[in-house]
Amino acid sequence: MGERNLYHEREGFVDSVEGGRIKYATESSNGKNSTVESPAISFASATAGGHVIIQNCVFSNCANFGIQAGVRSGSFKVINNVFVATKMAAIEIYGTCAGSNQQANMIACADVEIAYNTILFTWSRLKDFLDMGYGVRLMTKCTYNVHHNIIGASIMGGIDNSRFCKDDFIKIDNNIMFGNKGGDLYYTPASNTKLQLTVDQFGDLEFASNKGNIGKAPIIPVYQPYLRGFYSARYSETTSYDPNSGSNQWARALGMNQQGSMTSKVSMFMNKYPWQETLKLFGASSIAGARQPYK
Repeated sequence: MGERNLYHEREGFVDSVEGGRIKYATESSNGKNSTVESPAISFASATAGGHVIIQNCVFSNCANFGIQAGVRSGSFKVINNVFVATKMAAIEIYGTCAGSNQQANMIACADVEIAYNTILFTWSRLKDFLDMGYGVRLMTKCTYNVHHNIIGASIMGGIDNSRFCKDDFIKIDNNIMFGNKGGDLYYTPASNTKLQLTVDQFGDLEFASNKGNIGKAPIIPVYQPYLRGFYSARYSETTSYDPNSGSNQWARALGMNQQGSMTSKVSMFMNKYPWQETLKLFGASSIAGARQPYK
């Protein structure tokens, strides 16, 4: 997907990483094609139910979700894939069948299994790092079995459970989770509560299953310049406002809003990860994550 993204010419450069930060679809393209902000694989909410398996794939540099799917029935399996440098979330799957989506009496449209995937460097919606940026999103109206994945280096949570999915619908087992800036689990058990939990804090969760998760980074062949840039990424804003400027004095006299300016910059944001390097992640761990595909 890096070939359908447009990268900045001046902002967000990192040593030994090609190009600057990603440009939004709305940013000027200087005659080039703008970034395509759509999921790499998308199942629209109106898609009929069935049984889906997405297996042995690489998702790299996805500017708006790796997989985003609405399912009415059946099963949806995401098995043995590598996701690297994705914006919003690597995987988001939700139920669309008729019935309640309220936690107390929620129905399950389909069964979702997310297993043996390696998910790294999931970026936020915007360069200010304030929202989105999840490895896996647990939505509503599906059962979720998330096991034996490597989920690391997310701007927000490694796993997001902020949509009030029913606890009985969730299994999180035998995953390796580390370096997720908003916690290994970003959890909203109530509308006024937001928790950023690390693996060692999972013990009191009342999910259907929650065992064997590891909170220590494995030794895997990550592209080091990208890793260094990610963990040192910083966002800053500069504002300028002069209340005594001629334009602002005139605006006050007319009862109009005051005028100022703001500039922002980021040291790194959704830069292009070399896709050839992602292939090294298959089989990198014997415990979890993507295994070598069958040939």
